[in-house]
Amino acid sequence: MRKEDKGIHMAGEIRITEITDQIRLESPMPLLGVESFGFTWEINEHALLTVEGYIDGQEQAAGLRNSKVRLISGKDTTLFHGQLTQIRTEHVGRTVKIHLEAKSGSYKLDQVPGSSSFQDGEETYAKIVQYVAECAGGRVICTAGKDREIGKPFIQYKETPWAFCRRLASRLGTCIIPDIVTGEPAFWFGMRKGDKVSGFSEEEYTMEMYRESAEGRSGTAYGVESREFYKLGDRTAFCSMEMTIYGVRAEFKNGELTYHYLLRESYAASPIYLDRFCGLGLRGTVVETRQEQVRVALDIDDGNSMGEYFYEWYPETGNALYAMPETGAHIILYFGGRDEREGFVMHCLPENKENGWDDWNRNLATKEGNTLHLYAGSVDFSNHGKHSLSVGDGAAGVRSTGKVTVLAKSGVKINASRIFISTPDELDICQG
Repeated sequence: MRKEDKGIHMAGEIRITEITDQIRLESPMPLLGVESFGFTWEINEHALLTVEGYIDGQEQAAGLRNSKVRLISGKDTTLFHGQLTQIRTEHVGRTVKIHLEAKSGSYKLDQVPGSSSFQDGEETYAKIVQYVAECAGGRVICTAGKDREIGKPFIQYKETPWAFCRRLASRLGTCIIPDIVTGEPAFWFGMRKGDKVSGFSEEEYTMEMYRESAEGRSGTAYGVESREFYKLGDRTAFCSMEMTIYGVRAEFKNGELTYHYLLRESYAASPIYLDRFCGLGLRGTVVETRQEQVRVALDIDDGNSMGEYFYEWYPETGNALYAMPETGAHIILYFGGRDEREGFVMHCLPENKENGWDDWNRNLATKEGNTLHLYAGSVDFSNHGKHSLSVGDGAAGVRSTGKVTVLAKSGVKINASRIFISTPDELDICQG
């Protein structure tokens, strides 16, 4: 029997499988038939399509991952458009059954973690999201955050662009929605502005109570079914309330396609935080100081950001006996909790990294080259490395490349069992 008799048509590298007279599947795999399929489209998640069908035993499925898959209804209504992420085959009698899984193109934005900081408090949420998406090769439509400034810095630390944008959306109490029409890495930042639709029956539905923890209020979600396809963000009147579609689940079995919808009045996301910020320290360089604050260019930005935000300087010694770090000093930006917006600078790193760094050995260095070292057993002072004074538990030492002068108001007394004084030139000792 010819493949054309099974509803398969060739269109270049795309195979078109006629599932019903109204539904067809475009994929790189020539399916002999589709037994069932289903897809889910929800907020904050990548849309997912699963297909079960049959293929010719001689067909090879290897190398087809990341190929485009499109599910079409009617003349040209796209129900799903994404990319193959998993392919699995199994022999069933004399046939080969295939299981396909595809995700919306937004999943490409959820593969490679990155790190960067956004410290300009006057930047809007929307502008940051657009920048992050475009740098990752994606596109975004912002329906939220266009007029909302961030105020304090946000830091993307080992996060994928998708996860970071979702976290920013949660701070506005909203969501992100993957695009299922273009098949590209695109999404909405904020609820999609849909159409006004009708046709949901109020004779049969399910109810689910939920609590919006962000505002501490409760609400009711309704589950309804329909033969018509609607999109996330579409609005409808249901049970005398203005409702919005927040979830779509399609199911095709036994030749019938049914859509299940989740209706809610509103949505208020709980803020998402990263626990990895607790106790984290990020290295950076002081760009500017102001009173007891510093601007920091973080190393994770690789020079792309000069640090616009003034962080508080909290020295380990408290508010006594401390000095502000100089411009150009290397510091560590600390985070005491999971909210990176509450970061602070605590101490400077030593310029001479060969000496290491630990909690017992500390030093203070000026830009002129003078240093003060506080070791566990001694205190050392140095002037450009040419003159030094060391006072320890068992000895005191003075070294100089020039003249050493000891002054006292009354007298200088040296008392020891042995006294050694050496000089490369002349030594004069006067006793009064």
